[in-house]
Amino acid sequence: MYLSFRLAIFAVFLSLAAAFLPTVSSIGRTDEVAVEVSNPRPRDVEVAFRDAAPPSLRRHPRIYRTVIPAGGRTMFRATITPARRGIRNVGPVTIRTAGPLRMAGRQSTLLDLVPIKVYPPLPGRANVAQRVRRARELQVGTRSSAFRGGGNEFDSLREYHLDDEFRRIDWRATARAGKPITRVYREERDQQVILLLDAGRSMAGTIAGASRFEYAIDAAFTLSELAAYVGDRVGMVAFGARVERMIGPKGGREQPRRILDLLFDLEPTLDAPDYRRAFSTLLGRYRRRALLVVLTELTDERAMEPFLDALPALRARHLVVVGSVQDPEVAFLATDRPADAEAAYLTAAASESLVARERTAERLRTMGIPVEDRLPGEFAAAIADRYLDIKSAGRLSVTKPSIAAAMTNAGMTPSTTTTAPVASSDKAAARDRSPGSTIAHPIRRPAPAAMQMAVSSNSPCGRIKDQKAAPCPAAPKAPARTPSITAFWTRM
Repeated sequence: MYLSFRLAIFAVFLSLAAAFLPTVSSIGRTDEVAVEVSNPRPRDVEVAFRDAAPPSLRRHPRIYRTVIPAGGRTMFRATITPARRGIRNVGPVTIRTAGPLRMAGRQSTLLDLVPIKVYPPLPGRANVAQRVRRARELQVGTRSSAFRGGGNEFDSLREYHLDDEFRRIDWRATARAGKPITRVYREERDQQVILLLDAGRSMAGTIAGASRFEYAIDAAFTLSELAAYVGDRVGMVAFGARVERMIGPKGGREQPRRILDLLFDLEPTLDAPDYRRAFSTLLGRYRRRALLVVLTELTDERAMEPFLDALPALRARHLVVVGSVQDPEVAFLATDRPADAEAAYLTAAASESLVARERTAERLRTMGIPVEDRLPGEFAAAIADRYLDIKSAGRLSVTKPSIAAAMTNAGMTPSTTTTAPVASSDKAAARDRSPGSTIAHPIRRPAPAAMQMAVSSNSPCGRIKDQKAAPCPAAPKAPARTPSITAFWTRM
């Protein structure tokens, strides 16, 4: 997108007629900028033109020298290839003209022309297209046999297949159709995914030519696009010593762009991240169960104690995943064969660093938190795959307890003891339960022996389960009634 405008600014007998500048760019992308200068004077003018754009824009060329004919115009063209994200300004522009005898000249400086939004390169977006097919499978409810679980939202009925789970059979529909009918479920939509980006000093370190925070932004945008495609609501919290940026979970294809607009100019601070403050802010605002993806840096356990101490508050309600980026140079040094004493020290330090990371990751796994500690080129894809694995397994949905668990919670021992008849409000729920179902229904305590009589019995007086039928005692005869005087005279 380019912006064209005209300025009525005269600089040393010259007029800056028009400028053609891009308003949006990205790191590594080459765009063209052009500035047109007109000469309203009746003589030719020798001009030196210089754009003092920041070095991160990598403008080429920076200085022009030309002669503008009388009444003519000249277009100064250049290219920019941004190397840093954020808001960058083209300018200020300085124009210098020489006098007729070239013994003197005049110079004028114009302010910045227009700001340019420079976005990160986002190489992880290519992973979204590769995983769209699997995301479509989640939407329609079909699942790969390699993943157990499935959706919890009813979608449709179809004829039973050999690879279907027995508990998915709909017995009412089977009775009506005269053949086995199974229920098809789809993954629940409108679930919440919240991205927590650590913008503290540990994320300012540079690996493979970019900061760790750059890779965190790439993974966050990749996951937000994938989640928005599936139909989930995505939110974001970026924090350092305080919460820097925040956007609540929302659905729609525009939500990833809103998240990117909040992150493209955010730089990591040099302060230690306050995990407890960020997590408490999150818990106070969003109480609905969500998938929380924490993108931070894993170091030794002593440095990660504030993070490890603050995690239990999140795990009490939400599903947490931790992602971190490994330094490929450290991984190479840890496996390199040292040639001298200095290289041996480097190898030992790299090995110790990797061991400390793995120890921290293992402690998180023992807490029940999945960890994705990957190299830069694999990080965004690994986060996206982890999200799809969680969706396909149904872990983000609220798990319903099994009957055995419900009985245990009620203080009962699971058994086949005959129970009292359920109330009319519970009969429908009991009939809906298919064999092997894990859906919890109202459970009652075992009925006493006196209430077990006449249950599923054909005997007129009933019997207790597992007992032989006994002859029914004769019913007592009603006592003879003495006729009243009124009845006697009536019969007369």
